[in-house]
Amino acid sequence: MKTNRRGQGFTLVELLVVITIITLLISILLPAVGTARRQARISRCVANMKQHGQGMANYAAANKDTVLNAPDSNASTPQQLAVLGQRGNIAIRFGNSFLPTSGWIVNPASQSFRTLVSMVSGDNQLQDLNTSQTWGPSGFNGSGSDLSTAYHVVLAEYMVEGESTATLQDVFRSPSDRQLADDWKRLKDGIRTGSEGTPAGEIPKPYSSWMSELKCSSYRYCVTSMMNPKAFSYIDDNAACQTRMTPDFNPVNPTQAFKYIRRNPMADVRHPTKKVSHFLWDALHNPEVGKAWFEAGSIIPVALFDGSAKSTIPYRDGATRSQCELSGPFYNIYWVAEGQAILQPGHYWINIGGIWGRDL
Repeated sequence: MKTNRRGQGFTLVELLVVITIITLLISILLPAVGTARRQARISRCVANMKQHGQGMANYAAANKDTVLNAPDSNASTPQQLAVLGQRGNIAIRFGNSFLPTSGWIVNPASQSFRTLVSMVSGDNQLQDLNTSQTWGPSGFNGSGSDLSTAYHVVLAEYMVEGESTATLQDVFRSPSDRQLADDWKRLKDGIRTGSEGTPAGEIPKPYSSWMSELKCSSYRYCVTSMMNPKAFSYIDDNAACQTRMTPDFNPVNPTQAFKYIRRNPMADVRHPTKKVSHFLWDALHNPEVGKAWFEAGSIIPVALFDGSAKSTIPYRDGATRSQCELSGPFYNIYWVAEGQAILQPGHYWINIGGIWGRDL
C-alpha cells in the first residue's frame, strides 16, 4: 500500500534546510543591497553637485560673468556702513534688513551672515578645526559661519524657487545627511513659534546658542573662490617658491578684508575641469572611514567650475601639493581622531593658487 504524505507537511529536517538556505541567501544579498543603496545616494549627491554647477553658471550670467560672492554693500548711513562696509564693495555681512538676500533677513543686522571669517593660521597648518556645518560657530577657532558655510543663502536665488527658509531644499542636502532634514524642520518650527527671545516669524541670529546647534547645508563652498588668488599664490624667488599670504589677515576688519576678498571673474579660473567650487563636507556616504572630507577613504562628491560634477576620494584624487605649480591644498589639517593626532592634507577647501590653481 502506498503512503500519501501530501497532508503530512514538511519534516523538521526539511524545514531546517529551507531556513538555512534562506539565511544564506540573505547574508549574501544584504551587503549587495546595502552597496546598491549607497551608490544610489552617491549618484543623487553627484546630481546635487551638478545642479550647483548650473547655479554657479546662472549666477555668473546675472552678475557680469563673476564667481559667486556676497552681494555688494548698499550702505548709505553710518549704521549701515558699520554693518555692511563701504558702499559698492563686497558687503562684510549679508542677509539682514539692510541687505536682504534670497528673502533672508536676520536681526539684528550686526549678527547676520558674515562674508568671510578670519583666516589667521601659521606654518600652512590649520589647528583646532571645528568641522561642523552649523549656522553659528563653525570653520575653525569658533569664528562663526560665513559664505563658505551658508553659501546657499546667496546661491538659492539662482537655483530654487521660494525665499528664506523655503529655499532649504534637497539640492542643498546630501541624501545621506539624515540629520540635516531634522535640523531644517527644527529651524522652521523655531521660527514659527519663536525661540530664545526672537519673536515668532523672525529668523534667529546665526550665532545664537540654539541656531549654532543646527546644520545649514551638507556642502561647503571653497573659500578661495571668493578671494584674490594672489593671497594663496607663490612667486619664484631665488629658485624657491615663497608665499604672498600675510599673517595679519582679518576680513572682519574692513581695512584688511578688501585686501583679499574679491569678486573674481569666471575667466580667471585657469583649470575649470580640475577646480572644485563645492564639495560634501562630512564623510556621510561611508562614515565608517571617519567624519570629515579629508580623511583617507572618504567618498566626496564635488562640483567643478566647468559645470560638471563627480564623486571623488580627496585623499586619493586630490592634486599633489605644489607651490610652484599652484596645485593642491594650501593647508594641512591637524586633526585628532579617537585620541590620535593626525596631519592630513586639506584638499578642496582652501587651495594653493585660489581660482588660478587646481584641486584635481
